[in-house]
Amino acid sequence: MSYPFDPALFLVSGPLVPLVMDPATERVLWVGPQSSDLLGYELADWTRETFWDEVVLEEDRTEVRGIRARGVVEGADVTLEYRVRAANGAVVWLTEVGRVAPFGDETRLHAYLMDVSDRKMREVALWRREERSRSMLLNAPDAMVVTDLEGRIVDMNDQAVRLFQYDVSEVVGSSLTPMVSERFRQQFTDIHEGFDDTTDRRSLVVGKAFSIESRDGSEIPVELGMSLVQASDGSVQILNTFRDLTARRRVEARVRSHERSIRTVDHVLPAMVCLVDRNERFRFVNEAYAMWNGWQRHQMEGRQVREVVRESVYEDLAPMISAALEGEASHVRADVVDPDGVLRFLDVSFVPQFDEGDAVDGFVAVFFDVGTEVEAEHADRVHREELARIARVATLGELAASIAHELNQPLSAVVANANAASRFLAADPPDLREVRDALTDVAEDAARAGDVIASMRQLLERGEVDHHPLDLRSVLVDVAELLRSEAIMRGVSLEIPEAGPVDLRVAGHRGQLTQVFLNLVMNAIDSTCRLPAPPRTVSILAHVQDGVVEVQVCDNGAGLPADDVEKLFEPFVSGRPDGLGMGLTISRSIAETHGGQLTAERPVEGGARLCLRLPLLEDTPDGDS
Repeated sequence: MSYPFDPALFLVSGPLVPLVMDPATERVLWVGPQSSDLLGYELADWTRETFWDEVVLEEDRTEVRGIRARGVVEGADVTLEYRVRAANGAVVWLTEVGRVAPFGDETRLHAYLMDVSDRKMREVALWRREERSRSMLLNAPDAMVVTDLEGRIVDMNDQAVRLFQYDVSEVVGSSLTPMVSERFRQQFTDIHEGFDDTTDRRSLVVGKAFSIESRDGSEIPVELGMSLVQASDGSVQILNTFRDLTARRRVEARVRSHERSIRTVDHVLPAMVCLVDRNERFRFVNEAYAMWNGWQRHQMEGRQVREVVRESVYEDLAPMISAALEGEASHVRADVVDPDGVLRFLDVSFVPQFDEGDAVDGFVAVFFDVGTEVEAEHADRVHREELARIARVATLGELAASIAHELNQPLSAVVANANAASRFLAADPPDLREVRDALTDVAEDAARAGDVIASMRQLLERGEVDHHPLDLRSVLVDVAELLRSEAIMRGVSLEIPEAGPVDLRVAGHRGQLTQVFLNLVMNAIDSTCRLPAPPRTVSILAHVQDGVVEVQVCDNGAGLPADDVEKLFEPFVSGRPDGLGMGLTISRSIAETHGGQLTAERPVEGGARLCLRLPLLEDTPDGDS
């Protein structure tokens, strides 16, 4: 019995889309009804003159036309793949298989179309995967060698070429085993034989310590890794990874050397010490530093700094860490809150460490707890400030008569002017202009008395000593006003610098600098007043040079000791019978805390010259006044 077969029905009902085309114009003359399922277009759309130009992607049109044109010329079969745009906008890959046949004076292309998008996507994915794998192999930082399951070399990257010193063409197809150092070959062979393409034997080996032999015979320590990979043809291969440990071994040797050096002083140095590598990981910490951070030593070693210390502490240390890793040593004194919340004072030093090539490979950090030292310095400063205040009180005691006179003058003037104002008011008619003048004089005299009292209060004040910008000339004027009566009573002429264009601004404490000049001028007055006859002169000179303000207190008195003027600044050494011998000692200490110096000189013309030099607060033109 013959099977009934209808070719026409078979043609229009199969999965392939039949098509007849004029290859010269690429116009579709007839297409099977399956075409609407293939691309989603109606049959009428397929037969439009411009249909094929509209749906074929522009990137593929030239190649498609070329292949069809060659088929017409050669009378050959046509097979091609290209992309078209479906009615829903999707891109569809088509395979076209056809034959060019004559049709009268013309030719026709009879072809079948088939959607091969799924296959094409799989091919693209496979290609991309292979390209990615190849790229990873070539660009990996480690040496990589691909072998088959028998250990024959299939491929290797550039890093492997440099490590083994063989070109790929020289070793492809040969065994990898002879390139492994002899003492490791059997172990290497055993591992390789443990791999095959069965699912239960696809083991992974990572981190084995091996060594290989390069072409020149040198042995290179490596870390070996092995894993199974699948080639594009489906076969199983082995990816052998060799990480060169030469540099790491050198670093580890240097670290061990550093550690030995540090451990020799670990038990005798009262400090917290740590060694940190280039990646900010602790390589060594001593017991004191571990206890400070509340860790065990073995817990800290290998961890990064910011994992161990608190974030606020790391932020404070970060600039010093960065500087040390750039090769710059640093040292600071810092106040730090320890893990228990207690404020501690530390001297912190960071010292960079260098390898044989003078590249920084880490740093050593040393922390000294200087809390006791800071407290002692603070107590010493408080004691010195209190001693200076007591000296100021003693100076005011010596000036009691002079101060009383200074206060008596303005107060007497206040009383006299007040009485005069009363009389002018009682006159008939009252003389208001005179009353106004008298009251103005009262206000000025009262202000003058207030200034004297304010100067005394400033000298007697206690508390924290802060330095502020001040005009040194105004300090000298205040001192001269305070000692003017004392000088007159002792028959001494006191000269001070007048206002001028030169700026004498310094940063300092007004009360302490006033004390210095009171002491210097009082000593000069005391020395000068002993002269049997005038002239008895004390002069204050001030000038600026090279960013330094220099004030000189000069007198024509008995002069300084002939042996050593520096003895004047020693404690309890005084040129006055009733002196304590602390005035110049305290004055020099004040000068030094202001960043300056106090010296004594013997002028050739006789007498004495005491010089106080202080840093000028701002750059100003040099000059004298």
